[in-house]
Amino acid sequence: MAEYINMQQTEYDEVQAGLLTIHEEILKAEKEIREGIWSLIDYEGGLYVQGISFTIMNLLLSMGATAKVLQKNFSASEIATANFIAEVIEADATSI
Repeated sequence: MAEYINMQQTEYDEVQAGLLTIHEEILKAEKEIREGIWSLIDYEGGLYVQGISFTIMNLLLSMGATAKVLQKNFSASEIATANFIAEVIEADATSI
């Protein structure tokens, strides 16, 4: 391996692990933000205002739906990256 591209398997593994870690951190942070806002606008949360809280709840629901799409996109990019790496390894191995 690594005749032309000169990457080692550990480097490929680091790329994939790093991508997964970043995606997990983003999704976790987004969820924590939504949950924090939700607890604030709850009836006894300290910032409850009937009309405004309802509007913010709708926004949070939309954000939750968007997060699901984001998660699907992250998964797709992780698969695409794995496939790309496999193709690069194959191309490098067959070019020797």
